[in-house]
Amino acid sequence: MKSKCDTIKPQKATTNFNYNRRNYHRVNVNHIECSISFVDFGTNKLQALVSKTVLGHIDDVSLGGIKLTAQIDLPVQYLIISDLCFTLQSQEFNLRGEFVRKETKKESNYFVYGIKFLDMKKSDENRLAAIINEIELSKRGIG
Repeated sequence: MKSKCDTIKPQKATTNFNYNRRNYHRVNVNHIECSISFVDFGTNKLQALVSKTVLGHIDDVSLGGIKLTAQIDLPVQYLIISDLCFTLQSQEFNLRGEFVRKETKKESNYFVYGIKFLDMKKSDENRLAAIINEIELSKRGIG
């Protein structure tokens, strides 16, 4: 059976300049696996990576984006648009994102990226919000 991750249709890359990562509550997750398929780059130097897929692990998630750890070293000073596919509490998400921040883990081959979601459908936003609330409530012992 084909996963929804294999059927993400290319879309025009757009940027939401109204994004402020402090507007969204983040919850830690236990290194959820995430498939990253590169869609567009702001430089011809990286065009060979378009349509390539790598794996990373999500450290935290919010309605605005994710913090992700991966072994690939990307120059975030350029536009990097990717399709992100992950499963959170048995729900599969296929979202478009833009790499906006990078941290290098000292003495490690891993890099930490901040990725903001682009043009998320309302249905995906509602599903993700419900899961984030459920995770937060369970951490507080309420759920």
